[in-house]
Amino acid sequence: MKVVWNGFLRKKIRGGCKRKDALDSKKRKNNNTAATADPVDWSFEISNRQLLNITKAHPKQHLKYLAHSACSSSPCVKNATCEGDFEDDPFPYRCVCPAGFTGQACQIDIDECTSNGACHVNAQCTNTPGGFNCTCKRGFFGDGKICHVARSCKGIKDLGYSRGDGEYWVDPENTGQPFIVYCDMTTDSGGWTLIKQAKINSTSPRQHGVITSTNYRDISNWRDIRYVMKSPQLQELRLAMGFHQLRFRCFKNRPGRTIHIMTTNDTAGRKVLDHFLLDATWPTACTTFQKLPDDTSILSDHCNRWGDIGNLNHWGKRFNYGDRRIYNRPFYWANKHSIAFYPENTYLCDDDNNNKETGALTIGDIWELYCR
Repeated sequence: MKVVWNGFLRKKIRGGCKRKDALDSKKRKNNNTAATADPVDWSFEISNRQLLNITKAHPKQHLKYLAHSACSSSPCVKNATCEGDFEDDPFPYRCVCPAGFTGQACQIDIDECTSNGACHVNAQCTNTPGGFNCTCKRGFFGDGKICHVARSCKGIKDLGYSRGDGEYWVDPENTGQPFIVYCDMTTDSGGWTLIKQAKINSTSPRQHGVITSTNYRDISNWRDIRYVMKSPQLQELRLAMGFHQLRFRCFKNRPGRTIHIMTTNDTAGRKVLDHFLLDATWPTACTTFQKLPDDTSILSDHCNRWGDIGNLNHWGKRFNYGDRRIYNRPFYWANKHSIAFYPENTYLCDDDNNNKETGALTIGDIWELYCR
């Protein structure tokens, strides 16, 4: 049934209405025609059991009462706001939905993940009641609205997504197939990617053999002492990650000293990388590396003695130009102190070649090679 009051009130009242002449107390039967303004008063009995007395003198006051009555039953859900609007609305109330909901009573959750652009193309969208979450996929870092590809540990550090030392996903060439690496986010401001670790868990590590890798992604197997990456794969990793420095660290209970140095981040330092990853050139030693605070080695204090007799102050060992030269005496003092960590050779860490303890291993001795 429609009720028309002075041309501005048009409302559908559920359950119909009853006409009552204010001058005659007798009840009339239901009137199914539009009400018109005439000299008598009218009253309407509506379905929500609220009685509205509509008078010619105060029509808008009664309209507000109807709006209040419609919202008093809390017809809106999800913390929506109930409003009454009788000017042009087909219902006695309307629900103003909060973000993420729709429907007459705001009862329908909007799945934002079905719309393009909710999250970054490299993020996973998860719909939640009234909202959604964006999480960057493996190998990417960000808030989900923006996701940056992580080429290396340094890239993660520079983007501000470091969680401290530990494992991270990286994708150096943005292939969509990330892999896990170990990141040192502490030493010298962090950003170091671990290439190889040899941590002694047996006093006879050479019995386990060696696995020669042909894929730089195998640095994910950093816990396996057997893995060795040759120069061509290290150069591929260098190009993919864009690293410019190498870092050598080792500790051996006997002799009980730590070697910990990193190449300089300059043109001279990059010649050291070229020597190990490209062509052997035996570059100058003393101006191309820096000692780190925990270094206690004799070897790092005598870089002027590095190399072969007659060719001192140089990286590497003369005639050692194979594709695994980075693991076999990358720097050494001839007939004195050395570093070496190739699985099928002797493990050396500042050992004195003339000392009978050379080669003696204990559980926990460790060698590490990093790039940044």
